[in-house]
Amino acid sequence: MLWLVVTRSNNSPNNIGYYFLNTVKTCGGCPSELVTDLSTENKIMASTQAFFRDDENAHKYVASPRNARIEGYWSQYQRNRSSWWINLFKDLVEASDLNTGDALQKDFLWFWFAELLQEDVAAVKNIA
Repeated sequence: MLWLVVTRSNNSPNNIGYYFLNTVKTCGGCPSELVTDLSTENKIMASTQAFFRDDENAHKYVASPRNARIEGYWSQYQRNRSSWWINLFKDLVEASDLNTGDALQKDFLWFWFAELLQEDVAAVKNIA
């Protein structure tokens, strides 16, 4: 896996494009071919790949089932790690200590937990 980043939204083309560019920089180059699913967040990454390779065919969109490996990883992560985090936040909501409709409270959650969540994801990445 090239990147696993805790972010407020994984559906933002700008976020995904940034992570792709950061990975290209870190690795010192881009792949000869990039394959992604049809999700809209992959558009910037697809066009960047085609630009870097000067080849519109350097990127291919495929159906989601082709991404079974990463989907399997996320399923395993959810069963073994993220359920603890999900339950923590659900418990806070049920105890009326957290209102997820309050933008300020969500910002506080992000401030306090984003780095911890990133460390947890990074630990799993190093195991995988």
